[in-house]
Order: sequence, then structure tokens, then C-alpha cells
Amino acid sequence: MMETISVLVVFFVLLFLGIYLYFTAQHTSIEETQDEFANTERTVLLAFVPSMPEIVCSKYESPDNCVDMLKLFAFKEKVMKEKSKYMPLFTGFKVVVRMVYPIQSDVECDAKMVNKMEWPDNCGVYTLYDEGKKTTTVVSTPLSLYLPSEDTYYIGKLEVYSTE
Repeated sequence: MMETISVLVVFFVLLFLGIYLYFTAQHTSIEETQDEFANTERTVLLAFVPSMPEIVCSKYESPDNCVDMLKLFAFKEKVMKEKSKYMPLFTGFKVVVRMVYPIQSDVECDAKMVNKMEWPDNCGVYTLYDEGKKTTTVVSTPLSLYLPSEDTYYIGKLEVYSTE
């Protein structure tokens, strides 16, 4: 009788240990899959945003991944007005266009700065969408920034941040 009870105790301990290890491995696998999915979403958004008709360069012979700097302001306002259209695309992300060359500045560009003579030298960051949440991972790609009023190209990068 005592041997049977001790065998059952050992059996159940081993059973529960096996179940615990199995679910721990499954949890880790699910987290890895979730990270891969989030990375894929960021990469797709990174490829899609520069080709959006709302911000793409209007010049016919413009290079790939070219963004019109003046259209960035109108697009930001359009996103705020038509949230239902853009929320499914941008929810969970922060999308930023950053000027890299010739000016590298962390000052946020707004519509008031465009009217100044120093623009675009007085700012360098165009936040297209931000939920105000804490950002975690970032992926970026270079792109060409076109200023139609001067017929000049600048070097920039598109950054897509994941938010919590």
C-alpha cells in the first residue's frame, strides 16, 4: 500500500513537472512568434509609407522612396482629421521622417516653421503619427526628401517605432 502511494506521488510530480516545462516552452515560442510578427508589420509599414500618394514626390523623374517635404505637413493634418482611415494602418506604431543630411536636427517641424526663411534648416523631424505611448523597437530606411520650392533633394530616413 505504501509503495503504491509513493509511486503515485512520484508519477504526479513528474506529470506536473512535464506539464510545467511544456507550457513554459509554448509560452516562449508564442513570444518569439509575436516578435517576428511585429517585426514583419514594421517592415511592411516601412515599405508602404514612402509610396503613399499623400506624401510621394510629385516630380515625375523623382527617385524611389522620395517624400515631398511640403506634403508631410498636410499628411499629418489629414491623419488627425481622418483617424478612422489611418488608425488601422498606424495603430501600435510611431512613424517619423528624420532629415539626416545636410542638416541633422532633433527639432520637430511644424507648419509655423515652414513659413520662416530658415526652413528647412531650422528643424529636422517630421512626426507623421504618434499615439503618445512609450516606444520600444525601431526599424528605419533611407529616403530622399524633396523640397519643391527649391527643387532640392535632402537625405532623410523613415523610422517606424513599435509602441507598447
